[in-house]
Amino acid sequence: MDSLSEDSKPSLENIFLDFDHPNPNINHEACMHMVRYWPKESIEKLIVNLNSHDILLRRKSIKALGLFGLCALNPVVERFADSKDRNTRVSCLKVLVHIAAKNHFEEIPDALINIVELSFVDDEPEAIL
Repeated sequence: MDSLSEDSKPSLENIFLDFDHPNPNINHEACMHMVRYWPKESIEKLIVNLNSHDILLRRKSIKALGLFGLCALNPVVERFADSKDRNTRVSCLKVLVHIAAKNHFEEIPDALINIVELSFVDDEPEAIL
């Protein structure tokens, strides 16, 4: 992926500084460093952003979480289930769409099926995602 060794991995703080950078190339590189070096910690921080009032931060976080694939699935599903905030729930659904689009599932994970069913039961208009 890049020339950084495990000994010279960037700090999580520096990665998130680059994540906030307006240059999309720097932003994407920061996301790739999150996935490679700090997946658990990054997922936790990005999930918090899903209810941010800053729409750009929410969008970046949705896109970044989608890059984590299946390791972000359960934390995003849990966030969806625990939240009553519409922005958070829509953001979680968007992340799940990204994850589903990037992974070729032979069988759809139960977590995704459960969220779709929950959205329909709750009569969520976002279920169209």
